Amino acid sequence: MKRLFTSITLASLAAGVYAQNVVFHNNIQDIDGNQESLWIATSTGAVRLNISDNQKDFYYSAQGLSGNNLYAVACDDEKVYFGSSKEGLSVYSNGSISVQNDLFKEGYNKNIYGLKCFGKNKLAVGGLLNIYTMENGVDQKYHSELSDLSSFVAYYDFAADNNGNIWFCGWDLLKKSSFGYITKDKELVCIPGIYQSNSLAIDNEGCVWIGSERGLYKYDGKELTRYTSNDLGTPSDAVFGLCKTIDGRLLFGSKNNLAIFDGKKVVEQINVPTDNSKDFVTTIFPGEDAIWVGTALSGLFKYQDGEMTKIDLTDKNAPEISLGEQPMIGQESTNEQTNVDSILSNMKFKFQLPTAIPIEKADQAPSSPIFDLSGKKTSQVEKGKIYIQNRKKFMIK
Repeated sequence: MKRLFTSITLASLAAGVYAQNVVFHNNIQDIDGNQESLWIATSTGAVRLNISDNQKDFYYSAQGLSGNNLYAVACDDEKVYFGSSKEGLSVYSNGSISVQNDLFKEGYNKNIYGLKCFGKNKLAVGGLLNIYTMENGVDQKYHSELSDLSSFVAYYDFAADNNGNIWFCGWDLLKKSSFGYITKDKELVCIPGIYQSNSLAIDNEGCVWIGSERGLYKYDGKELTRYTSNDLGTPSDAVFGLCKTIDGRLLFGSKNNLAIFDGKKVVEQINVPTDNSKDFVTTIFPGEDAIWVGTALSGLFKYQDGEMTKIDLTDKNAPEISLGEQPMIGQESTNEQTNVDSILSNMKFKFQLPTAIPIEKADQAPSSPIFDLSGKKTSQVEKGKIYIQNRKKFMIK
């Protein structure tokens, strides 16, 4: 057994650290569901919340999940899909969960950052460098030529338009493009101009809206328009959890605020009473009678009838769980602020990308094509400078 805590800091609570078999599930990364129940993906497992009575069921790797650090969740009428940071895909069906990493014949590297269901038996999976789709048992793999330049392109979110296109967004390390769509004819189209996006939604006019750390973007089919905090009146440029309500309005998180946007202006901002100044809204699920808001450090909130209420997701009878490299688990905190920073840096939206790629030293340049760090193709290399080839960094000694 792991050594139990004698005390629990705020950072420990934020991460969902357990003591005496208690898990708090405060680090929320995705929410999906229907009018009866929510499925919540956290860095410490999954939670199913019955909306009518707040009854909760908890799921961990001990119950069949591929891993406990979950980045994404998506539901259809029969199944619930979970994506983990390193262990791949697991599926809840008929009351049980099983790992299903063989679902795609093409295979993938088990890093799943985004999931979306489009009706029964139609699924989009955002992976590392690739996008995967599954429809009626037929799988397809998509790979952007632009991602050949980068060691890290992660796809976070998807939305379908009325023309049969599946739109996607994500994060590109080399700042080329991680926004575009897959046509109904299975062709991938990239649209340059956005490279650090995390969520998207399509409004009733067919325009695509994208949430990013640089602001809110609108794509009308021809050009991109960027809205910053100066335009929106929000506390930060960063936009997370963008989604569309039943009545067609857009919702998004800006720091610890829930913003309601009518397509022209923010008509209302509601404060989410988080526990830490570094906390922020990560994901939003618009229900029929309430709006559900997930945060990075303070857990789940419910906005209904003008009131924002925290929903307790504590599991007091949790099994001993393993979270791999997730910070804080099974370790006593000595520096609360450092641990909060570590928790945030391990979320899917907060990668320390540039330091994640080792630099290989070589006596001479490898065969072309070679790119500089801006993504420009080059045939000339200089000693001491860093270049990219085959998604790897190298430097001539």
